[in-house]
Amino acid sequence: MVVNDLADNGFGRAYLLGRMLEPEFRVEVVGFARGPTWLPCRDHGWPEKSLPWPGGGEAHKSAEALSRMIGGDVILSCKPLPLVLDTGNKAAKRLDCPRVLDIDDWELGWFHPLRFRKTLSLIIRPRREPNGFVRVWRAETRARQWPVRLVSNRFLQERFGGTYIPHACDTVSLDPSLFPDRREARARLGLDSEKKWIGFVGSPKPHKGINVLTEAIAELKRK
Repeated sequence: MVVNDLADNGFGRAYLLGRMLEPEFRVEVVGFARGPTWLPCRDHGWPEKSLPWPGGGEAHKSAEALSRMIGGDVILSCKPLPLVLDTGNKAAKRLDCPRVLDIDDWELGWFHPLRFRKTLSLIIRPRREPNGFVRVWRAETRARQWPVRLVSNRFLQERFGGTYIPHACDTVSLDPSLFPDRREARARLGLDSEKKWIGFVGSPKPHKGINVLTEAIAELKRK
């Protein structure tokens, strides 16, 4: 599995896929890293290889170097980002093996909404960030041409095609029966026990569907 940044929550989806693959595959993970491996996935138990996060001008060389650290029968690139696509593609060509792309998010969505000045600044300064706007925009086009694609939701399936594999949920640690005393749990979190609470777990961006949630809450006409 090729991961964009082992140090952030982008590793989460790769971790879930790795656990799904474990019964039939020997999993290895490679990627770039801005720091220590992301804490919730740190004890994954797989062989792990990494390189420091590259600067914009070093992206191509870094992808080449990381690709040479890869061995295996199938290359699973996790996220349609330039560094991941370049690394996975180079490794697959060298090893002459199948390549699979997992798309768990709409990466261009992080740049929206775009105003003129912001768009201009993103275009004229693309080399500062290996996964900058221009590179991500080009990567999205490449992602649609990947031979085998997996997606994490229907929105992405409509945009990229591919096989739908939803995020796996841990139904044990989040079992409501483990928290029988709602008042005590809410008091611990400083929440008013008389109100209804709805949680949005994720980054509040339009493509995440938060607008659907807020519209639904408004329909209830409650505080």
